[in-house]
Amino acid sequence: IAYSDPNDRKTYIFKTESEYYQDYKYSKYARTKPKSGWDCLRHYEIMGNGCVPFFPDIINCPRYVMMRFPKALLTKIAFFEKNNPKWLDQNYEYFQSEIMDHMLKYNTTKALAEHVMKELSLINK
Repeated sequence: IAYSDPNDRKTYIFKTESEYYQDYKYSKYARTKPKSGWDCLRHYEIMGNGCVPFFPDIINCPRYVMMRFPKALLTKIAFFEKNNPKWLDQNYEYFQSEIMDHMLKYNTTKALAEHVMKELSLINK
C-alpha cells in the first residue's frame, strides 16, 4: 500500500512530485477519500500511476458527481478490501487492468476534452 495516506498527515513526506508519483508506481494499492469535495486530483494521480485506489466511501458519492470515474469498480474493490482482502490481492492484475483501461478511456486530458467537445456539439444542434 502506498505510503502517502490521506488519513495521516505524517505520511506526507515527499519533497517532489516525482517522489510522490514513484510511491504510487511501486505500490499495488493506495488509500484515497473525499477531502474538500468528492473529486480531487489524488484519485487520478493514483490511477494514472498504475495503482489501484482503496476508496472506502465511494458508495456514498452522489450520483451526478464524478460521473466519468469508475465508481462501480471502486465500490467492488472497497467491498473486497473490507470483506476478503486475500481474494482481492489474488485478483489484483484484473482490477489494475480494469482501472487503467477506464483511466485511458475516460479520464485522460484528451478523453475529457473529446467528451466536452462532443457535448458542446450536441448543444449547438
